[in-house]
Amino acid sequence: MKLILIRHCETDYTIKKRYCGSINPPLNKYGIKQAHRLKRLLNRQKIDIACTSPLKRTLQTARIIFKDKPVKMCKEPLLRESHLGKWEGLTLEEVKQRFPEDVKKWYADPLNYGATRGETPVILQRRVKRFLKKLILFCKQNPCVKIVAIVTHSGPFRIIIGEMNGNGLQDFWKLAPKTGEYKVMTLCPRN
Repeated sequence: MKLILIRHCETDYTIKKRYCGSINPPLNKYGIKQAHRLKRLLNRQKIDIACTSPLKRTLQTARIIFKDKPVKMCKEPLLRESHLGKWEGLTLEEVKQRFPEDVKKWYADPLNYGATRGETPVILQRRVKRFLKKLILFCKQNPCVKIVAIVTHSGPFRIIIGEMNGNGLQDFWKLAPKTGEYKVMTLCPRN
């Protein structure tokens, strides 16, 4: 099975480097342009099904990309961005000012300690792995599904790449997918 992994396009939060998490902003003007660019880039690519986070920025990205394609789209809550608790809507500098002790703990153990009252990367990984297992089962039950687009967020994007590469969370913080970025990967039995 081939996966086309897509990070949602730009919002006002991403351009201002604000933690967005479960906040639900739409794409901004540039984000809409990015989605139309992706539509052109993926125009000739056959896609059997598109799975998307239920948040507005991913749905908007997917609807633009697949508008003229006969692609079944499914909203998948397991693909939503990590819940960033009290950090949502803030920049890193604002987080450092308001939650200095939590930031110290996060820097000391960034995989097991997350945003104040938010999810950790380990919790996010469990959720995204549940999605991948569900997807594999669906594709086994529907052998005509060979190419799947996944429209999601930075956190799940990183998790999926780590799982596909066999690295788990090892490179989680090294990966930095840009808005509107896509990556084509093959899901083999060993993954």
